[in-house]
Amino acid sequence: MHKIVDGYEKVADNLNAHVHPNDPYPTTEYLRSSIKMGAEVLFLERIEVSSEQPLWILCWAGTNVLASVLLSRKYTFFLGRCRVTVKITRLHDLRPGRYWRVDPQQVLCTYPDIFCICSIHGWSQCGLATWSSISGERWYGFDHGGPDPTRVSKDWIRKNIQIGPLGSVYPDVMVIPEGDTLTFLYLIQNSLGVPEHPDYGSWGRRYNRTSTTSGNRYYSDVADEMIGLDGRKHKSNQATIWRWRNAF
Repeated sequence: MHKIVDGYEKVADNLNAHVHPNDPYPTTEYLRSSIKMGAEVLFLERIEVSSEQPLWILCWAGTNVLASVLLSRKYTFFLGRCRVTVKITRLHDLRPGRYWRVDPQQVLCTYPDIFCICSIHGWSQCGLATWSSISGERWYGFDHGGPDPTRVSKDWIRKNIQIGPLGSVYPDVMVIPEGDTLTFLYLIQNSLGVPEHPDYGSWGRRYNRTSTTSGNRYYSDVADEMIGLDGRKHKSNQATIWRWRNAF
C-alpha cells in the first residue's frame, strides 16, 4: 500500500490541477497515516465515535476482523447506537470455513437493525456471486457474449492503466482484476445509486431485500436483463454489474 501511495505522490499535483481548490485530492501524509496495523483496534475506535453518519464495513474474503469486533462488543458495549449507525456491505467469504468469519444470518438475529448486503453461494462457487462479473466472465464461465471482455483484459490494462508514475504500480493481473473493488464502487456518489437503497442499482451492483415481512435489512442477489455484446438478451445477477463496465 505504501508503494502505491509513493506512486500517487508523484501525480498528486497534476490531479489537483483539475479539481476545485476547496475539494482537493487527499495529501500523501493523510493517506500514509490511514495505513495501520491492528484492524480490530482501529475498528473498535471507529465504532465508538459519535456520528450521525453510518459506518460502512466493506468486506471480502475472510471477515474475521468483523467477527471479533462484534463478539467483543456483544459482551462489553451497549449496541443501541451501534445498531443504527453500523452498515455492513458485501459480507462475502471467498473461502468459507478457512477463516473465523461472520454468518450474516447470525448477525441479523443478534443485531436485527444492522443493514447488510451479502452475495451468498456454496463452497468454491464464486462464479455464482454477483461481484465476479466485474471482470470474471471468462474465468468463471457465465454470460458468454454479454459483457465486453476486452475492457478488463491483461492487454487492455497494460496499455491503458499500467502507465505513468501511478499506473506503473498497478498490480499485474493474477486471477480477475478488481474483484474486490465493488464494495468501494457501491459508495461512489455519481448520481446513479443511493447507498441506502441497494434495489436502485449502481456501479456496485443491485440487490433486493431477502424478506419483505420479517423487518430485517438483509439484501442479496437479483437479476437484470441486458442486451449483450452479441446482440442477445442476457438475464443474470452478474448483469447488474457488467452493464456498467464501459462507464466505470
